[in-house]
Amino acid sequence: ESIQKTVAKRERKQQKDFKSYKIAFESFKEESGLLMVHLNQTNHLKITLTLYDKMKFQYKLPLDDTGFILQKRAAPFYPTLEKWINDNQSKQIKQGLTALVSLLSKRVDLGINDKDPNLKTNFGFLGEQPIQIDIGRFNTEKGLKTKKEELLQVLQPLERWLEQRDKDYSDHLRH
Repeated sequence: ESIQKTVAKRERKQQKDFKSYKIAFESFKEESGLLMVHLNQTNHLKITLTLYDKMKFQYKLPLDDTGFILQKRAAPFYPTLEKWINDNQSKQIKQGLTALVSLLSKRVDLGINDKDPNLKTNFGFLGEQPIQIDIGRFNTEKGLKTKKEELLQVLQPLERWLEQRDKDYSDHLRH
């Protein structure tokens, strides 16, 4: 591949990513735990972070010059459910599952599609509230998937996972 093609490909990806971040911040901020999206150079932050790598080398990072997304830290989705199941926290599990279906339904109702709706890597919990932590594949193109298709794609693997642990929870998810 030529350098020009590689650069053009990266620019197209960056534009898609920026569009996705904008969609998330404007329409799905709470549900994705977003605090701040800073994609372009600015001169008003006037903050320099000091970062250290594993070898204890120090790096200065001026935030005005750096693109970043600041997001609340969520606990991983499946390990959190697993812990709740092991601790017999039935109420938390059912509330979490109900809230997940509401979260997904809201995203679809807003016309936001997700090309990578994987619960294992892209969702987590803030306390008992599920959030979508990966916001890099959102788009608002029409006619991609129906609400039912989108929900099935995300929830069927979860239903199978729950079925192996406690049928009561998979039944709750189905209803």
